[in-house]
Amino acid sequence: MDFNIEKEKQKYLNLLKINPNDIDSLFYLTETFDFDDVQQVMVLPSGESVTKEQLLLKVICMNPNYGYAYHSLAAPLSIGQTITLKNGKSMTKHQLYLKTIECDPNYYPPYFNIAIGLARDESIKLNNGSSMTQQQLYLKTIELNPTHPDPYFNLSQTLSRHESIILNNGQKMTKQQLILKSIELDPDFPPGYSQLGTTLSEGQTVKLYNGKTMDCFQLFLKALSLDPSHYDTLVNLSFRLTLQCKSDSSVTMPSGELMTKKQLYLKAIQVDPDRYEAYYFLALDMKPNETVTLYNNKKKTKQQLLLEAIRVDEEETSIYKDIGLTLLKNKQAITLPNGEQLSRRQLLRKARYA
Repeated sequence: MDFNIEKEKQKYLNLLKINPNDIDSLFYLTETFDFDDVQQVMVLPSGESVTKEQLLLKVICMNPNYGYAYHSLAAPLSIGQTITLKNGKSMTKHQLYLKTIECDPNYYPPYFNIAIGLARDESIKLNNGSSMTQQQLYLKTIELNPTHPDPYFNLSQTLSRHESIILNNGQKMTKQQLILKSIELDPDFPPGYSQLGTTLSEGQTVKLYNGKTMDCFQLFLKALSLDPSHYDTLVNLSFRLTLQCKSDSSVTMPSGELMTKKQLYLKAIQVDPDRYEAYYFLALDMKPNETVTLYNNKKKTKQQLLLEAIRVDEEETSIYKDIGLTLLKNKQAITLPNGEQLSRRQLLRKARYA
């Protein structure tokens, strides 16, 4: 464990020797636990052995309005999971965050953490009866902490390419401006550069906070220099190469390696075999009888790649159309990964009316 953490832990343990009911020391002692080890046990000066969870529950029992403790309890819970307080009340992750806001409406983390668990069109009712959408939660986070990069970036992802939004301070910002702000606050965040690249058309450039002008390819390469295995950037870069309509399109990576668009898609599949985009766009870039070899040395045809795409995302209706187009006759059928057997006609109809 880091020396400074050990020093902090000892400081709070010493304070608890003087006053075993020092609630702030009890809470801040929980911050010295190993975040990834939920079973870690600490011995208090009283001789009592406690886990982080037990210590947080103790804090809430002593002061039911100690908001930070609810927030810390929520962090390790998954959506739908509950925890039982000492008074017998069970609370979900969201309920713990809502209780935190009730105790301290000016503490920004619970607004952000609730937002990332909501869909774009979803809202949540606060304990005071008011409702907030995902966008409003991000706006509130920015209002309370204007130097936090993540809410700017996440808010940008709720907007269409040319859409804008008004911050709580009255400032109007476009999707692109929100991403630029997130990069300004965190210049080492790969998704910022990658998503900024997607806002640019071919030939367009954008000026960063540091005055540097970059086009979409430079932005994608910047993202990959920060994270060579960033899935979205690999897909975005290869898709832009595809738009150039050159069969031999390639790009020099930050490592100096020359990669074709197909190699980029293949690398993306290796990075995350459970996302559909790389399978799908690679398939669209192939001829009917062409094959490619995946990272696991398995050879795949265009049709097989499309089947892989539908395996990982059955909701992406455009894939059904492209699978259907690989069949030569309307009555010719194919078995999907879920066992469903559909003809060319049924696949095209499924894509059209889904």
